[in-house]
Amino acid sequence: MSAWGNKDSKTASGTVAISSAGAVTGSSTALTTQAAVGDYIRVASEDYLITAIASDTAATVVAGVPGATLTAVGSATAYTLSEKPKSVSTSESKNSSGTQGDPT
Repeated sequence: MSAWGNKDSKTASGTVAISSAGAVTGSSTALTTQAAVGDYIRVASEDYLITAIASDTAATVVAGVPGATLTAVGSATAYTLSEKPKSVSTSESKNSSGTQGDPT
């Protein structure tokens, strides 16, 4: 068990696509029962924080790292769900120039 949530990884059925605006479109997903607001979707080594779940196949995300740009993901992409820390310390966050230590 992780130190920050109940599960390092959670069941994640189906596939997803993520637009550059943060709209998640699922195929054969069960987001309302498998995910929760505040969980992370991990796709292709990128984390996305779930901010809203509208249905089993629709959700909204933001970049999983504060200050990062959201990267779009093509359709039919496998993903995992995870409970992770919801905040980072000042030493962990990056500023706009990519250096560590910006508290914003």
